[in-house]
Amino acid sequence: MLEDSRFADAEGFVRNALAELLDAEFRSRPFAHWKDALGRERVTYSLIQTPEEAAQDPQLRANDIVVPLEGVGGLKETISSPVNLRGVPKVPAMRAPDLGEHNDETLAQLRFDPAEIAELRAQGAIPGPTGTEAPR
Repeated sequence: MLEDSRFADAEGFVRNALAELLDAEFRSRPFAHWKDALGRERVTYSLIQTPEEAAQDPQLRANDIVVPLEGVGGLKETISSPVNLRGVPKVPAMRAPDLGEHNDETLAQLRFDPAEIAELRAQGAIPGPTGTEAPR
């Protein structure tokens, strides 16, 4: 390819489908071959992983990116934010609240009294305490 005039400039790379040629070449041999060849030449590379494979990546676990998640049926782990701020502790991963789960607390912080909250619920303006709508 170094001597192929089709790839003499960036436009040629695009026009002559370099990606297709490279894909075919990489498919022509097993991963072990490319791992050795790229490693010998000190070329940085990575495999594209499935979500399941990525979730098992030891580096993601060591850096607390894949973390335990409690309180959600059928889901043991989740992806935490990869961002760390100096002096600010990370908040543990939690499940999302159910619809209406925090209505009473939020409205109380906004200075609604219990009677006003009950009236809003009776009017169907907010769901019931379990996330169900009030009967109409």
